Amino acid sequence: MLRLGIAEADRMPELAAGLYDVLFGITVGDLASHLVAAFGLAADKAEVVANELIGLVIHPTLPRLLFGVEPLVDAMPEETRLAADVDLDEIRHLLRIVMPPPAAA
Repeated sequence: MLRLGIAEADRMPELAAGLYDVLFGITVGDLASHLVAAFGLAADKAEVVANELIGLVIHPTLPRLLFGVEPLVDAMPEETRLAADVDLDEIRHLLRIVMPPPAAA
């Protein structure tokens, strides 16, 4: 679906924009809201951090999925198996890159 949206972006810009919003815009908004609630970030800073984090997390995998190098998953990981199905340590590492801990006073 993403490949179709990219391929048809020139012919159907509204469709491509809508697809982008569903796949990325809503995800960024949801993650930014979580960062505001969980870490007390300002909304504008949270959106920047969310975009950076999503880019770091999906960039290594998304092109491989788009070109069929890696297979797509059939279902979302179950929350109870999240630690086994998703590399949470890597995501935590990437979070520390885009949002380092505050300096000690």
